[in-house]
Amino acid sequence: MNLFDDENKQALGRMPLIEAQKLAKFRELILVLFDESHDPPDVRLMTGKQLARIRDETRTNKKQELANEKITDFALRLRPHIAENDLLTKISQAKAAYAKGCSIRFSLEFGHAIDEKETEKLVSMNDDSIEFVRCLIVFCLGGTCE
Repeated sequence: MNLFDDENKQALGRMPLIEAQKLAKFRELILVLFDESHDPPDVRLMTGKQLARIRDETRTNKKQELANEKITDFALRLRPHIAENDLLTKISQAKAAYAKGCSIRFSLEFGHAIDEKETEKLVSMNDDSIEFVRCLIVFCLGGTCE
């Protein structure tokens, strides 16, 4: 393995694992596998403080990467008997997501199986439903429904 001394900022060269472990124990340092993709792998001698600092930096970088990930799809789920305030809240969330460049996905949830009579009612209400969804989309995009 390739051994690096982080404390003195120098490469110690290739050596067997047993020798590296002896050196780490003698100098009261921690032997850390740093890059196993190389052949032989890169190993570093570090103090506990150095290892903790690197772990903290890695965590911070991962948090920043996760924060920078963009949500590309926003699901707007509506139920038939939604309260007006809830509807307005969901619409404002959809507007904010759309302003950030997300696509909006609408879904109507009934919460139960629909029997034949209800299906017939829905078919007869289809035109009204289409108009409602059209107005909802227009409203979400910042326009007014006519």
